[in-house]
Amino acid sequence: MSLQVKYVDIPLGAQEAASAYTSAYQRFGAEQQLLTGAEDTPWATLEPGSWKLDGTGMLFSEWPSDVGWWSAFRSEADGRFLQPPVIQILFPQGYTATGITFDFWESLNHWCSEISVTWYKENVVLQEVTAFPDEPHWVLDNLVEGFDRIDISLLATNHPGHFAKIRKITIGQIAVFAEDELVQVRLLQEVDPSLCELSVDTLSVAVRDRKNRILFPQKNQSVQLYQNGELIASHYVSDFSRQGQQDYRFRCKSSVGKLEDVYLGGILYTTVGEFLQTLLQDVPYELDEEFENIRLDGFVPFCTRREALQQVAFAIGAVVTTGADGTIYLRPEALELGGSFADDQVFLGAKVTQKTRIAQVQLMAHRYIAGDVRETLLNEEVVSGSDGLYVFSKPYYSYLLTGGELEDQGGNWVKIRANGPVTLTARPFVHTTVSYSMKNPQATAQEQGNVVTIKNATLVNPDNAQQVLNRLYWHYMQRNLLQQQVVVSGQQVGQLIRSVNPWDTATEGYLISMDRDFTGTGQTAQISILGQEVPRQ
Repeated sequence: MSLQVKYVDIPLGAQEAASAYTSAYQRFGAEQQLLTGAEDTPWATLEPGSWKLDGTGMLFSEWPSDVGWWSAFRSEADGRFLQPPVIQILFPQGYTATGITFDFWESLNHWCSEISVTWYKENVVLQEVTAFPDEPHWVLDNLVEGFDRIDISLLATNHPGHFAKIRKITIGQIAVFAEDELVQVRLLQEVDPSLCELSVDTLSVAVRDRKNRILFPQKNQSVQLYQNGELIASHYVSDFSRQGQQDYRFRCKSSVGKLEDVYLGGILYTTVGEFLQTLLQDVPYELDEEFENIRLDGFVPFCTRREALQQVAFAIGAVVTTGADGTIYLRPEALELGGSFADDQVFLGAKVTQKTRIAQVQLMAHRYIAGDVRETLLNEEVVSGSDGLYVFSKPYYSYLLTGGELEDQGGNWVKIRANGPVTLTARPFVHTTVSYSMKNPQATAQEQGNVVTIKNATLVNPDNAQQVLNRLYWHYMQRNLLQQQVVVSGQQVGQLIRSVNPWDTATEGYLISMDRDFTGTGQTAQISILGQEVPRQ
């Protein structure tokens, strides 16, 4: 087994926010391709020794594109530039990075063999370094904090008489940790089949950096786990620690865990597909076509995006999991057996515990109807400036503001621009509820107090409540929790699985967790299956 971890030590948002400007360059190129990148194409040029007559050289078209950035002038006979080209990269705010990655032109065996880099903050020099790249993909390893500008002077090329050519400049670096540097790699994947909680997969990585690189872990940077060259998980740093000169520990979260930023909320009269386009616009996701056109009718209060996604998943019955590449999947719950663990895949020491029997499941359905009576939400409230955000605990419509300007509004919030007292009125949505319940006929007299009540699922309405209740009741009737160490052979969290019990029966239910230690064999996991006892087959 081959194990590898890639840590993308690139400050969040820096690459996207940066703008590049250069002193002199070929007009068939593009300054912004310095930051977005170009393909490594073996262009045929008349530079000394660069055009191999073996059919590999590619001729420029009349209007070439995707050629990266080329300097306006060639280097001299000694490989140095009389007037070194200068690249200036500007940022709208300060960033911290542990280096700069240069991708020159591997197919042309070309790079700039001497460069000078200066970092600035508000036009004050923070650091200045002269460096000597020695390969087409090269990292300048240097920690600089709080810079908002980088100047790069290209002093020489590795071949005389050549243009300086750059495919991409990346602010930061990618640190690749080989298997002998990995002290521990542990991946925990979970799912709640009742959909009452949106689980976040976690990845814990402890490394000993044998290359003694300068690293500066920051939240939400990417960490990728590979096994035998295959991407197993793509997570994001949630916290980290350094325990020695070369020892780092990362705790990472899946894409769902990144959805902790604010969703302002509002009344929804839309389809699932349309709403998720707005909610998850910057996060890769895949929605099963079964859910695409389901109507959402209800209210989502001020919350996180993760909480809003959970409200949707609960209302429509979508199981939310995260793929190896970080894509969030919303799929129907599994109704057919997706796999099993045989005797030779199960280790000794398994145990089955029985969860408390539920006597009744209660579900509150919600309806929001436009009311007529206008309410005062702000009375002579002093507002100074713009983007004064006010969030309300219940939804409104038909806002009227005096003394200022409504810059934006939603079902339960407004943004106000004013310089002085304002008064805001609106009409409320009248909130009514209906209670639905299902009783467990097998519950004993002593178990009658074991009632599950769901009150705050505000996208559950009288139209979908019975369907949601049926699904919820069925899941609460699954009481057997099987925990065991197994050999994994393609089984996935969220699947309907059968596995043998420590006695002569089996448990059939949902694989709700899989905890894998990849620094062991990488093929075993501690799993939990929640379901029912069935005859052994």
